[in-house]
Amino acid sequence: MRVEKLVNDQIYHICNRSTEGIPILKQKADAERFLEALLLSNTTDIMTIRGVARTPEQHRNRRKSKPLVEIYALALMPNHFHICVRQIVENGISLWVQRVCNSHARFYNLKNERKGTLFMGRFREVQIVKDEQLFHLLVYIHANPLDLVMPKWREGNLQSWPKADGYLRTYPWSSYNLFVRGGVVHKTIEKLVSRHFPRQVISSWGGLARGIKDWSQRDYEGSKNLFLE
Repeated sequence: MRVEKLVNDQIYHICNRSTEGIPILKQKADAERFLEALLLSNTTDIMTIRGVARTPEQHRNRRKSKPLVEIYALALMPNHFHICVRQIVENGISLWVQRVCNSHARFYNLKNERKGTLFMGRFREVQIVKDEQLFHLLVYIHANPLDLVMPKWREGNLQSWPKADGYLRTYPWSSYNLFVRGGVVHKTIEKLVSRHFPRQVISSWGGLARGIKDWSQRDYEGSKNLFLE
């Protein structure tokens, strides 16, 4: 059971992983479906799992409602996700993540003819209280896909920034391209993520490129509690 309530108007890093490392977001159809669930579940309207599975047209026809959260950054990895989010209404983050994970579990289990839990219990979270923490978190989330091709970036050993930047620009399941020039953004991510505030923070600290290129083992160890690793 979660003991502490998450606080309205506060920013959090949230993360959840699949059981046994199952690659629940590796296939394009799975990642697309998860993004749609993130978008459609962000409402104060009463919803069921089947409600999340409605078509986009059906959702556009419903009445406008207040969102539960405001999303600042995200990265979907093959077996887990990282999201930076601000809570708008009481219990908004918990309700939103519960809807998304339950919906995706139902979708994935039906598709793959499996039963049982899909995620490792409740999501984990950590509150972000300083702009410096937020910048480090935004850098970390957007660099996370490098784990798939250049895992030593975490140690500050990024041998080729052009290759790293090129990979991050072509990785479709993160909000990286919202915060760099010339990036092509996934249409659902464009709807999901609020850009103005995180852009201000990123700009004031010198940009994502600087943050990733200047990353060091000390940065990682010093802020490890923020990254939910």
